[in-house]
Amino acid sequence: MMPTLPFLDIHCHILPGVDDGPDTMEQSLAMAESFVKGGVGHVFATPHFIAGTAWSLPALQVRQRVKDLQSALHQNDIALILHPGMEIALHYHLVKDLENELLLPLGSSNCYLLEPPFQQFGDDLLDIVLTFKKSGKGVILAHPERIPFLQKNITHLDRLIEHDIMIQVNLGSLLGLFGRKAKKAANYLVKHNSIHFVASDSHGPDVRKPPTIKQWRRLEKILGPALIKRLCIDNPAELIDKNYLEKSNHD
Repeated sequence: MMPTLPFLDIHCHILPGVDDGPDTMEQSLAMAESFVKGGVGHVFATPHFIAGTAWSLPALQVRQRVKDLQSALHQNDIALILHPGMEIALHYHLVKDLENELLLPLGSSNCYLLEPPFQQFGDDLLDIVLTFKKSGKGVILAHPERIPFLQKNITHLDRLIEHDIMIQVNLGSLLGLFGRKAKKAANYLVKHNSIHFVASDSHGPDVRKPPTIKQWRRLEKILGPALIKRLCIDNPAELIDKNYLEKSNHD
């Protein structure tokens, strides 16, 4: 049986006009309505942070954009709770960006969502992840099952997991929406109990849109009700202030 509590999505691009997500506030509101219709009650707004590009909105500005969108949701009676975050592109000067207070963790946690590059990714960047972790921060690796290097070398993730690096897999990967190789890698991670979060990585109201109830039911058949609850409700809830979460679930 599907969980009765609303799902929490820790990875989506819902802020308007900041990256390859929605262009307008109207599109963001349409996304939010789709999230609610699909049974999601909380989302983490995680715009891309790619250092040295136009997609590098600093932490303070992301927080303000989240507040602005949350206000618009209230004004339009859309019952979706937003939490700030970023999808941070993995690069060699990551720790320096952290020291300069450019980076934003997920919600009220100390965990940062790091995205491996789709090209030119190897063991040297895996070392960067471990160095970042040694700085005292929690690390969640975004959709590693979609990265060609890791699809071919999926066991490399074992080393990261041994050092308490957490793994976020895209819902679409498990459903086969990102191709056979991504699905195979995601299934490997499920089989080896190596996934900590499943998220949508939604980008718009029409393309790569929020998950539907039908998709959640398909995912439940793959994961089972207990695991889907852990990966899509319980673990994400750990990234949110408990008092706030309890209050919002009873409002």
